[in-house]
Amino acid sequence: MASECVVYTAHFVLLGNNPAAASALIAAIRMFASLKTRSPYVAAVFLVTNLVFGIALATSWTAVFAIGAGLAGTAAVFFLKGLAMRGLLLVATLCWLTNNILSGSIGGTLLESSIATVNAVTILRLWRASRRPVQ
Repeated sequence: MASECVVYTAHFVLLGNNPAAASALIAAIRMFASLKTRSPYVAAVFLVTNLVFGIALATSWTAVFAIGAGLAGTAAVFFLKGLAMRGLLLVATLCWLTNNILSGSIGGTLLESSIATVNAVTILRLWRASRRPVQ
């Protein structure tokens, strides 16, 4: 996922969508950091950084989707587990999907559509499995 975010950073720079580029770069660093720690202080640094850079670089209201994706992704990987984490990551994916549609990113739209579909199916399967009685 971190590698995807690095590529997304370059992609959004080329599209001129600087808030999305900043959010993707912060997400890449966040993914590496979340492998080492679940510290709420580290999470707070990423939340504030994403918010500050997103607002500073925003040139239109559509930046809210990239900022929202970054905030939701950060909260998911640092504070949640299981289905709750996957659910919030799905929200982040839907924010990225909306951002990509508004940015005119065909490849990004297809990618996030695929990620959203796979995540939704996985959430449904895990939820169904959790509802089955243990034998």
